[in-house]
Amino acid sequence: MMKMAVLGIFVLVSIGSARADEFTDARAKYDSGNYLAAINELRPIAESGDARAQNLIGVMYVLGKGLQADANQGAAWILRSASQGDADAQDNLGRLYYYGQGVNKDYAESVRWFLRAAEKGNGHAQYRLGVAYEHGLGVRKNVSEAVRWYRSAATGGYSDATKALAEFEERTRLQAKYDAISGKYADYVALRENGMHEGACLLGYKLAIQGDQACPGPHDVAV
Repeated sequence: MMKMAVLGIFVLVSIGSARADEFTDARAKYDSGNYLAAINELRPIAESGDARAQNLIGVMYVLGKGLQADANQGAAWILRSASQGDADAQDNLGRLYYYGQGVNKDYAESVRWFLRAAEKGNGHAQYRLGVAYEHGLGVRKNVSEAVRWYRSAATGGYSDATKALAEFEERTRLQAKYDAISGKYADYVALRENGMHEGACLLGYKLAIQGDQACPGPHDVAV
């Protein structure tokens, strides 16, 4: 019984290894632009349950590479792969729901699939979660979550996330500066309206407010 069990495991491993080699060959043909040869090799592998082959066939349907473009067929193949836990397929399915290709456009559903891929370390999915949380696409806006996912993607080397994080932090810095100046300007207006001209002048010069005829020249004021 033990020998049969070990033999069974060996056979499964051997089949898995053979499928991996077959997929590698098919993927090489796809990458070289030999789409017809790639699809002929991918179909039997995908039908046997290989998630990577299912995802790539789905991509080929969506993009119309080696096959008549058919987003519905593409989404169906990608779903089969994503349901097996393939991170690339889960990320692709998130994209399809985001843009409404082969499925109804649904930001919340796109976020659910992006999350599954992101938790497996997919950089693009992590980046798209950052975008979703920053802009409230399928989820409530949440700055801390946006930054967390941008940073996760950037740490993994996803360049778009690095750029997005830098831009987000710069906007946050400028907003804080604007809010601070706006608050001080409100104080300036309040001082003027209450007849406290000296205080208004001091604050006005610090804010570089020009043209206040009630204020003396800069050389007459100790700032």
